[in-house]
Amino acid sequence: MPSNLRDCNVRKGKPLRPVRPNPQRHRSRSASEVRNDQKTMDLLIPKVPFQRLVREVAHMYKLHQDLRFQSAAFLALQEATEKLLVELFEDMFCAARHRKRKTMYVQC
Repeated sequence: MPSNLRDCNVRKGKPLRPVRPNPQRHRSRSASEVRNDQKTMDLLIPKVPFQRLVREVAHMYKLHQDLRFQSAAFLALQEATEKLLVELFEDMFCAARHRKRKTMYVQC
């Protein structure tokens, strides 16, 4: 009995071809970024630009008052904003999947 079962199927006179491993399947960079973001619990929006945006919006709506924010308020606003955006994208993905599509687009 041969030691290697592959030797049984080889015709005499033909050398064995070396077995090459299957090439590693390359995935898109965006898919790996999504997986990485799903694993982490960090905030995705940078803190300083978000604070600037909140201050700008508050400045537009203030009534001649100087507004001050605590750092915990910025953190709460940022977490709520990211949660809202994630839920919005989940709903958009469900709608796209329901329409048997892979991309989301604006429909007027």
